[in-house]
Amino acid sequence: MKQVYNLSILLIGLMMLLSGCSLMKLFTSEPRDVCKAQLETKEGATYTGYLRMPMSGDKELKLFDDLALTQSAGTFKSENLKGIELSNPKKPDLSYRFEYKKFSAFLQSNTAWMALVDKGPELTAYLLASSYKIDENGDIFFIGYEQRTIRSGGSMSVVKPSFPLFLEKRGGTLKKVALVHGVNYEGSQFRGGVVRFLADDPELCSYVRGLKWEFEDIDKVVKYYDPHRKGELVIKDDRGQVLTLPPYKMVTDALSGELIYTADLAKNLTPHFGMASYLGLRSSLGTYFAYGGSVGFNQPCLVDDTALITEDPSFLMKDRKEVEVPKEFIKRVTLFSFNAFAGLQVPLDLKSVYVIPSLSGCVTGDLHSDYSLISVGPLVRCDFGIPLKYGNMLFFGAGYKYGFPIKDADEMAADNYKNVTPYGQSHTVFLTIGYMY
Repeated sequence: MKQVYNLSILLIGLMMLLSGCSLMKLFTSEPRDVCKAQLETKEGATYTGYLRMPMSGDKELKLFDDLALTQSAGTFKSENLKGIELSNPKKPDLSYRFEYKKFSAFLQSNTAWMALVDKGPELTAYLLASSYKIDENGDIFFIGYEQRTIRSGGSMSVVKPSFPLFLEKRGGTLKKVALVHGVNYEGSQFRGGVVRFLADDPELCSYVRGLKWEFEDIDKVVKYYDPHRKGELVIKDDRGQVLTLPPYKMVTDALSGELIYTADLAKNLTPHFGMASYLGLRSSLGTYFAYGGSVGFNQPCLVDDTALITEDPSFLMKDRKEVEVPKEFIKRVTLFSFNAFAGLQVPLDLKSVYVIPSLSGCVTGDLHSDYSLISVGPLVRCDFGIPLKYGNMLFFGAGYKYGFPIKDADEMAADNYKNVTPYGQSHTVFLTIGYMY
């Protein structure tokens, strides 16, 4: 049986099938493809014939004796079938196996037809899509719905489909471990999900992390997974070459391509300012380039100029940089805030802990109806990573950010408000905590 793990076929098929709205009719208004089929019941009986390619949620299948689907051979409930082998009638020797599997999603139990990706002695992998197609060349395609959202301004956003990858241990339950295609940091999510699910085979997990395996490596995961292994794990590639883990280096690329979730607590050192809090993501491209972003809330202070001048018109003649404004004319506001940074890092692997000093350029935006400010400046930080049980990592860090506005801060404020610090120059310190899944 031809295996489904050929990633190039998967991605090429997805681009072809999802490139236009007319192709969406494959699983809506147009008839589905006719496949040559062999059905196996749970009692062990087998039936051959033809049927329409099933949707993932089909609860029964209608089998026919002829390609024109005019002579019925019976109707079978999906829950009574152990599996089906499907092929294009023009390529009957290239078949794919589908099984009707039960799984849990959002605390609810579901069943669906899934494509068998690969099967080993201890582990089986499945891929779930809304629909499937086997073309005249015998290649399989996975079809999912594009989500199109029309915004208030008339612009359209398109979310590409993604496909859940499920793993099932021998004698165990089916578990979704990752999403394939259409998601950011697909490789990082794949490694995190696989390593957590297969934590009872730490040797294999070290290869998944160390060699940065992705979905196209699922065949090796399925083949070599063995929680009862006796002896050393030896993994070979398709050419028969033995794969080895990269040697230890103090300056490491272990963080390259990995996704880190962050939470920051920041304090602008300007008097009267409140705390700022952010949630964000960061990652690395190669060893030395780091980038990321965060969104949250900031609490700067503004001077109510209208009330101040009404109370004391002489303030119009004073230099605002040298005059201290009375506290009663200063108000603290809560603004939506964002940060985006990119720069250089030096990740050091000290065996029991990772130390990552970095220097980046940072853009910060504070947005409010009374006051908005976009500032740029350097960001200096140092993070400490603590490896956890499943190869995940917990981060703690601290840093300093200097901000200088792109425009005069007072020009970006409402008419009756002024920035409490002339020209918006600011010094900010922050603490951060992060988690690499």
